[in-house]
Amino acid sequence: MECPKCCSKTFVYDTQSKRDGDVWRKRKCPNCQYRFTTIESVIPDKLHKKYIPQPEYMEPEICYTG
Repeated sequence: MECPKCCSKTFVYDTQSKRDGDVWRKRKCPNCQYRFTTIESVIPDKLHKKYIPQPEYMEPEICYTG
């Protein structure tokens, strides 16, 4: 992940898992010494279902008649 201040690579120096499945990571930038926390949350699958249309079968006679 990039530092929000100087855009250099950061590293994780502490990680905590919460009961609800969230993961809190404390990060630090080696370039500017800026420290910040990121939160990773689990989102249920039902919110991320994508509609993928299935191909339809067509009669060969229909395809060749105009």
